[in-house]
Amino acid sequence: MNTNERTQLELIHAELKDIKEDVTELKSRLLSPDDGAIARANRNTSFRKEAEPILKQVPELIRFQKNIIKVLWIVVTAVVAMAVRMMSMHQ
Repeated sequence: MNTNERTQLELIHAELKDIKEDVTELKSRLLSPDDGAIARANRNTSFRKEAEPILKQVPELIRFQKNIIKVLWIVVTAVVAMAVRMMSMHQ
């Protein structure tokens, strides 16, 4: 093996060592139990499972709110009509 081949081999070895360090760092970032990508995905999934029943109630709450608004308009209209009638009776 000549010096040129040896230099190339050492260069390749150094690059492989850098690649191995990079892969190790990426692996630790992905698999970290505290803030790794997999841990975040698991937290997101558990949050969605907990929030799903609440989100199913939202349309029911919107319907309830619309019905309450209708009832309030009816009550306000009746009170105004009674006030107008009372004012017209006293004149």
